[in-house]
Amino acid sequence: MRVACPRCLGLIAFGLLLLPLTGSAQPADALQSPATFLGYELGEQFTPHHRVVDYVRHVATHSPRVAQRQYGTSVEKRPLLLATITTPGNHDRLPTLRRDNLKRAG
Repeated sequence: MRVACPRCLGLIAFGLLLLPLTGSAQPADALQSPATFLGYELGEQFTPHHRVVDYVRHVATHSPRVAQRQYGTSVEKRPLLLATITTPGNHDRLPTLRRDNLKRAG
């Protein structure tokens, strides 16, 4: 059985360490920027309500920091969403945080 030289193993290990730096490709299920998701930079054109809703849902699906819920419907029958952005650990504590905030507000 042949043993690889230590220098070769070192070069292979170094190459493996550099692999994450060589590509900018994101997995298909990664969180996308608004420009990537919509296909244009924000402010370049009008974004219809349904596309904003789609993006909010995309972010909530792909980020542990974002949760969304529908709190109503507009007079035009469009969903009204509330997006909560916080640390992953605070999502379970939101009722307590809200109550404490209301106490401080008087």
